[in-house]
Amino acid sequence: MIRFDGETAAKILRWIRALKKPPSMHGPCWESSKKIPQDVQSISSNAFGDYLKDGLALGYLMVCLDPNLVPEVLGNPIWEVSDKTTFEKLRQKERIRLFLQFLTSLDIESSNQFSVSALNEKLDLERVVQCLREVALFVENLKGYTGPVEFRN
Repeated sequence: MIRFDGETAAKILRWIRALKKPPSMHGPCWESSKKIPQDVQSISSNAFGDYLKDGLALGYLMVCLDPNLVPEVLGNPIWEVSDKTTFEKLRQKERIRLFLQFLTSLDIESSNQFSVSALNEKLDLERVVQCLREVALFVENLKGYTGPVEFRN
């Protein structure tokens, strides 16, 4: 089993936080991304999971990587926070599922992805770190990428 790497997890959070916000982006996903500390150097698995487990920061990541998704995210109530706990828990899982579908559309293989419960229930955050590191590496190596660089050498 792979151990949780707090420094790599912190790099992932810094990378997400440093991504350029699409001009028309607002709402809960944007607000969630602003809660991520800009200068975190290391983080516990529990704190890492807390920043991401509701799926909102992942929605922000999606629109940063594909700004064409902004209208879809802003227009889908799944990306709004529900004041009803039961509904919100279901929405959190659905947000993560939508993010995983997005990864598939980027050609991130399912073997490199994590499960909904790995993040939402914080059961396998090591796998989440590995997956998001792969996403960052993939994106940073795309031709024309001009965003923050945390992983590319």
